Amino acid sequence: MVKIGFVVEGPSEKKLIESANFRELCSRLGIEICTPIILIGGVGDTGRDITGFISDCRNQAKPERVLVLVDLENAACFTGRKEKLIGWKTADRTVLAKRNLEAWFMADTEAFARWAENKGCVPFPEMYQDNFAWLKELCNEIGLKRGTGVDHLSFAKVMLNKHDFSLERAAQHPHCSSAQYLLDTLKALSSV
Repeated sequence: MVKIGFVVEGPSEKKLIESANFRELCSRLGIEICTPIILIGGVGDTGRDITGFISDCRNQAKPERVLVLVDLENAACFTGRKEKLIGWKTADRTVLAKRNLEAWFMADTEAFARWAENKGCVPFPEMYQDNFAWLKELCNEIGLKRGTGVDHLSFAKVMLNKHDFSLERAAQHPHCSSAQYLLDTLKALSSV
């Protein structure tokens, strides 16, 4: 088992790492998730120095490897986003969810179909600039009474706990390359 520590942008990403499906996936890959999971608390469009968060992860969780998981948000490209994450090179790997984590929830067609009551699907989940706002619009269009919840975290909890989100299923979506990249990164780290 390789011990991996996680530094994540927000509480939704933290919930993903803590979820039963993600833990089971990591276990199958021979990965032990070290705790605590370190929460950056947002990066924003201007960026942030994450060196201290990575150092905290190494000191508190005692992992063999550190993986940083953040959103691309409004950045034009992955390289530009990484450049605004001062200290990202001190981690072993950095993964960016294209746009934001909701794209992955939309890419897991099984979980998304359960949430949308089989009334909609998303052919290009990483295309939308603001997936959360788009999901709210979709709720109105297809007549979902429950909606997305009040914020990103409440939607994440519903997708992870009630609708059984799976990173592996999201990674199978032909238009969700960042979910596939995280899965590939986990596999690569597990074989180190």
